[in-house]
Amino acid sequence: MSLSVQEQLQADKARELIEAIGGLEPAAAITELSTSQLGRYQSKHDRDSMPARVIEQLESVTHGKPGHPCMTRHLARRQGFILLPQPQAVPGDGEWNRYISRLSSDAGNLIAGIANDLADDMDVSPTEAANRIADADRLVEVTAELAAALKARAAEAQ
Repeated sequence: MSLSVQEQLQADKARELIEAIGGLEPAAAITELSTSQLGRYQSKHDRDSMPARVIEQLESVTHGKPGHPCMTRHLARRQGFILLPQPQAVPGDGEWNRYISRLSSDAGNLIAGIANDLADDMDVSPTEAANRIADADRLVEVTAELAAALKARAAEAQ
C-alpha cells in the first residue's frame, strides 16, 4: 500500500514519539497496546494512524525531551498553527534579562541571515527561505514565551 507524503510524515512523527519513550516495548506498557499495533502506527506502508488518546498517553511522558510534544506540534503545523509552550511561572531574578538576550539574539540571527540571502541577488530563494525557518520559529517561540510571562506578571496586579 502506498501512503501519501503527509501520511508518511505522520508515521515518521509516530516513530519519533515512540523512540522518545524508549521504543515499542515501553510504549506498549504505557498505552496497553500491542507492539505490533504501535508498529503499524509508525509504518510508512500501513494506513493505521495513531489516535489522539495514544498520542496524549505517550506525549505525557516525554516532557523535557527534545521536540516535545512532537506529534501535537506536527498536527498543529499541518493546520497552520505554531504550538508554543507557556512559561510555568512569572520570571524571577535574571530571567527577564534572559528573555531580552534570547529575543535579541534570535532576531539578530534571523535578520542577519535574511540580509545575507539578499546580498547576492536582492531576493530570498526558496532554499534560502527554508534555511531560515528554524530561526524564525525560535524567534516566534521566545516572543510568545515573553508575552505570556508579561501577561502572568500583569495579572498579579489584579
